[in-house]
Amino acid sequence: MSRASKHNSKTEMDIESQIRVNENDDGVVSGCEERCSSINDDNDTPTASPTSSVLGHQETRKCFQVLDIILDNLHPMHFVITMGVGITSGILYNFPIECIRHGSRYLGIAYFYINLTCFIVIHLLFIMKYFFLCDRYKTSFKDVLYDHRLNVFLGCEVMGTSTLINMIYFMRPDWYVFVYVLWWINVAFSILVGWGVTFLMFACNKIRPEDINATILLPIVTLTVVASTGSLISVSFMDNPKWQISSNIITFLLFANAVVLSIFIVSVYFERLFIHGLPPKPAIYTCFIPIGILGQGGWAIQLNYKDVGHFIAHHSGLKWIGLGTDYSQEILLSIESVLNFFGVCIALVLASVGVCFTVISFMSVIYCGKPPTFIRTMWASTFPLGTMALSFNEMFKTTNIQGFHIVGTIYSVMLFLITTYCLINTVIFEIPFGKIRNVCHQDATKVTEN
Repeated sequence: MSRASKHNSKTEMDIESQIRVNENDDGVVSGCEERCSSINDDNDTPTASPTSSVLGHQETRKCFQVLDIILDNLHPMHFVITMGVGITSGILYNFPIECIRHGSRYLGIAYFYINLTCFIVIHLLFIMKYFFLCDRYKTSFKDVLYDHRLNVFLGCEVMGTSTLINMIYFMRPDWYVFVYVLWWINVAFSILVGWGVTFLMFACNKIRPEDINATILLPIVTLTVVASTGSLISVSFMDNPKWQISSNIITFLLFANAVVLSIFIVSVYFERLFIHGLPPKPAIYTCFIPIGILGQGGWAIQLNYKDVGHFIAHHSGLKWIGLGTDYSQEILLSIESVLNFFGVCIALVLASVGVCFTVISFMSVIYCGKPPTFIRTMWASTFPLGTMALSFNEMFKTTNIQGFHIVGTIYSVMLFLITTYCLINTVIFEIPFGKIRNVCHQDATKVTEN
């Protein structure tokens, strides 16, 4: 267990549904030793000196023990890291202040590679623990699917994938076909998570009202995230009308589906807040999660309407959807302007509620008092703040209103600071360095004795 989580381990285990943590380190070590002993039995041939043989066995045992400790500490919630770092990389790469953007672009690339590394490592560990070593850790992917405290974090995996797709498109726009294929794969996963996990929460769980928190929104947010990604890259297919039309239709359907579903879920969440009060301190940062559907939805609808307007005005879009071809260019440009205007209006409605939720969330954190140095639920605040930055920055690009520019910059700076803080503290507190050091010390002691 990490040093920071020791402040309130019991409560945090209930709220965050943290993975089982061995209270006895000897259990971890003994399990590894059993595995290592089987390796020792397979290597009975004395091909090396006793000293080198002991050293080799010690190193093998140590590797298994360290891996065992890391897997034991793994939780599906760690997927939140990929979406938080991912959206930060995209905003740094396209920072709203131009004079800063030249330097922040390199920082965004660095965060992209950090995110890619986290994405690969977390997925490998997740597959090992929940697919290949189920018996050892007494859990499986099926258990994750049927537990509402765990399956919601599968939505974070989909959103983390979307942030990687966005950054690949930003850095290599000529790879649009490759990115487009990745996007369609992610659309399939987002629908599976958004609809499937929501159904499983209905069918397989009896959730008490006081146990409801904002994490139930995570599967639905994935739909708006992939919608915005689709609208972002579909501009590259203006010369392929059929692809362009299909992308615009799919992205709008995903956006509409997510927003309407979120209305019902947010209503349930607000009922819980009114009746049972704020979440406990370890879960207080989950109050930021509803902001994500609002900010990401605003960005998605703006991009969607921009794509449709540009397609109509400059690529004979009305002809391809059967609405006539005898309109003058002035009328077509007017249609484009109207669509951009309505996109900003819808985004502004969502953003107004998002700003309200932002203030309420910060007030909730302050009201609960000083939190521990770091708790992993702090990651829940990163992605929602990033979505608000994306929405306001897009409004500024469309309208050139400085107020949107200022608000978008404020959200961007907050996102960068909080993500960096979470990233540093995750390395310090979440990686079980203490247990790893104990394993290394034990092996060193044994080698010395031998």
